Parts: sequence; C-alpha cells; structure tokens
Amino acid sequence: MSELMGLLLTFAPLFLLMYLANAAEARREAEQPYGTLAWLAYLGTAALYFGGLLVGVGFQAMVSLSQQQPELMEDLLLATGGTDPLGAFESPMLIGAGLWISSLVGLILLLKPVRRMVARLLPIDAESPVHAVALSWTMLIVINLVVTLGIGLG
Repeated sequence: MSELMGLLLTFAPLFLLMYLANAAEARREAEQPYGTLAWLAYLGTAALYFGGLLVGVGFQAMVSLSQQQPELMEDLLLATGGTDPLGAFESPMLIGAGLWISSLVGLILLLKPVRRMVARLLPIDAESPVHAVALSWTMLIVINLVVTLGIGLG
C-alpha cells in the first residue's frame, strides 16, 4: 500500500499539470479565454524544471568541491559516521550535469518561438498547451536515463 501511495505522490503533480493543460486546450478549442490555465500548466512545469536545475547545479558543485578540497569530504565523512554520500553513485558528475542540462532544455522547449521551430519538424500545434507541456516533458525521459546511468546499472 505504501508503494502505491508513493507512486501517487510522485505522479500527482504531473497529473495536475496535464489536467490544467487539457482544460486550457478545451477552452482554446471552444474559443474561450484559456491563458490563465495554460500559464498555470507552464509555470508548474517550469517550477519542476527549475527545481531540477537547482538540484543538478548543487550536486555538480558538491562533487567539484569535494574533488578540489578533499578535507571537506573527510569532515563530512566524520560527521556522517564514515558514510561517503557520493560513494553510492557510479558517476555523480553525470547525474548533476544531466539534471541541470536536461532541465534547462525542458525550460527552453516551453518557449513559444522554440515550439514554432519544432512544429516545422514534428506534427505538433505550437499554440496548444497540451503539446507545449508534452514537448517539454520529453526531457523527463532524458533526466530519468541520465540519473539511472549516473547511479549505475550494476
């Protein structure tokens, strides 16, 4: 039961954002004002990516700092009882870079001029809130892949 609750809590923000995008799309197709709902979906998606960007930059900075000043890592090991927080990862630098770069690309894909450019290559409607959020969410797949590879497959 707790696994189910964990999954629901993990995906609830994504369900809410897609619900908002779909509601905005329905209003757009009915030729009603839809800007507020679309902006809520865009802002929620941007907030998720901004969080990923901050975590990625912070993680990468922590790895760089631990490499440049190993005495700080020794102090951290003493404070945590000898557990190396970066030792559990195969490539911590890949995790950090993958998080912030993918998050940045996800944010860029929300911009209307970028969506118009992508619409020339893919059959999407650049004005559609659902297509905008879905296009941006393609970076979630990349984030998942990079974090999995950074943690290690073995």
